[in-house]
Amino acid sequence: MRIVLATLFLVAICLTSGCSTEVKPVISSVAVNTACPIMGGKVTPDGGSTIWNNQKIGFCCDGCLPDWEKLSEDQKTEKIAKAESNPDDQIEHDHEGHQHDDSQHIE
Repeated sequence: MRIVLATLFLVAICLTSGCSTEVKPVISSVAVNTACPIMGGKVTPDGGSTIWNNQKIGFCCDGCLPDWEKLSEDQKTEKIAKAESNPDDQIEHDHEGHQHDDSQHIE
């Protein structure tokens, strides 16, 4: 009888405590990139960020996030790789009143 009660007790604990085999990824609060995948500029705290493939992606300014969201998964992978291939060659540019057209984006 003790074994039955102990087993029921353990089952009840598992059911009420959320015993789950699902492992949730830990997402860093720091962006994985130092260069903006859209403009190529240095990632800034004011530039905004998003979570993509369980990684935080940072941007140089808030105008880049909408452009990022329009990209396909393959394009995003390519943009991140290209932006990080030469992080020392980041483009410094004034974010005041500039337009985000295709001529400014890294290719």
